[in-house]
Amino acid sequence: MADPESPNEKPDGQPPFGESQRSSAPNEAFIRALEAYQKGVSANNTEQIEAAALDMLTQAARDAEKNPTPELALKCEAGERESRGDWVGAETCYRKVLALEEATGNAGLICKAHYDLSRLFLLVGDLERADACARAATAFGREVGIFPVLVMALENQALCGLRRSDYAGALDAASQAVAAVEPGRIHEGMRAGALAIRARCRVASGDIAGGESDLAECKPILLDKEISPIFAGSHSARASWWEVTAGMRAHQGELWGACEAWAEAVNSRRHVASLGHVSGPYTFAALARTLQQLGEAFDAAGKPEAGTRPLWQRRGASGAIWVCRSKGCSSLAAPPGSRLFRDEVGPVSCAYSDALKECAFRCFLSPSD
Repeated sequence: MADPESPNEKPDGQPPFGESQRSSAPNEAFIRALEAYQKGVSANNTEQIEAAALDMLTQAARDAEKNPTPELALKCEAGERESRGDWVGAETCYRKVLALEEATGNAGLICKAHYDLSRLFLLVGDLERADACARAATAFGREVGIFPVLVMALENQALCGLRRSDYAGALDAASQAVAAVEPGRIHEGMRAGALAIRARCRVASGDIAGGESDLAECKPILLDKEISPIFAGSHSARASWWEVTAGMRAHQGELWGACEAWAEAVNSRRHVASLGHVSGPYTFAALARTLQQLGEAFDAAGKPEAGTRPLWQRRGASGAIWVCRSKGCSSLAAPPGSRLFRDEVGPVSCAYSDALKECAFRCFLSPSD
């Protein structure tokens, strides 16, 4: 499972939650792919897992195209507006989705609608509304009776708590997420992701030993095992593992060790941002935050020049903005309270415009020399 500090990708190898909940008749091809996925997990067969996951995603996309719904159309429009930095327009779309889902009375669909709104508010820095929607999603998630839905909602609530500096509330939600994951090998990736989030919450609360314990427990899954390149959620969880590790190393005075950990996190975030099926505002935001943290780590270690070229922290963000402006990008205005990026030019919301994807991706997302 991913998070807004990471990018909230869909669970690895699973269809879009809302559409799978909405379907009234199971797709036989999808069921076969799901069975193949489960067998691949049981046999620890990476190639079979990857092939089955791609098959499931393909089948889900085909079903959605054959049977488009007003909700799906609105979600697609919301995504397009997000890519242009039209946050108000995206919110309007998500609220229309919420109204339609509420009319169905389906707790799972209502949970997802609140979750999507929470992600958007968290992205643009509206922390109070992000938290309110996260709590609403959790409440409906408890009614669903499907534990991955509840885990998804609780993880998001934990991340909202972290951003609001409500460390006790964040830790409580993260602990509930870990406890909600059912046992079984097929769920070990989900549990590892939940543990990484709880480790972040424990460290933020000052419980370094507890954070180390959670990291040690999920390390065999997130670091020691090969992760398929297409599994964005797992790579995001790996990035989170390294981010928490970096924070602990800095706390312990291991400044260069912290730099190394942040660099590993950047590699994982960079990989996720390059994946076409999840690339967008959320993945770019997560990468941007991690890049900034790496730059600050180099500063603390006494080598600020080490982070200058790959980071954009001093020159790159402003340079990317200048490139967008020089090409006539019209989506630079950040909404009040936006905290997507902050450097000498102030809040930056154009990072997700098409212009930035075309220009800045080559500038500061490409591997450094």
